[in-house]
Amino acid sequence: MIEAQGRPELLPLARAHYDAFRDFTRSFLEAQGLAPDDALVQVLMALGDGMVHQRVVFGEDHHADMARRIEGFRRLVRSMTGDRADSA
Repeated sequence: MIEAQGRPELLPLARAHYDAFRDFTRSFLEAQGLAPDDALVQVLMALGDGMVHQRVVFGEDHHADMARRIEGFRRLVRSMTGDRADSA
């Protein structure tokens, strides 16, 4: 995605990626019983981007930390739906 900034020919691919990511995020929120307003979609996309960025920067050694971040993301979404029960 960052490479698209300096290579205009990659911008359509980057836009398509983010459009698909946005659609997925909206569908995910709807499946959780949440209204997928634009602000919430953008916040969750930013969280996802940050987690992917950390994985790219820190590589395989970052795997355990990434698992904890994903679980934190799940807890955040559950708290938004009122479901604070632990999952397996």
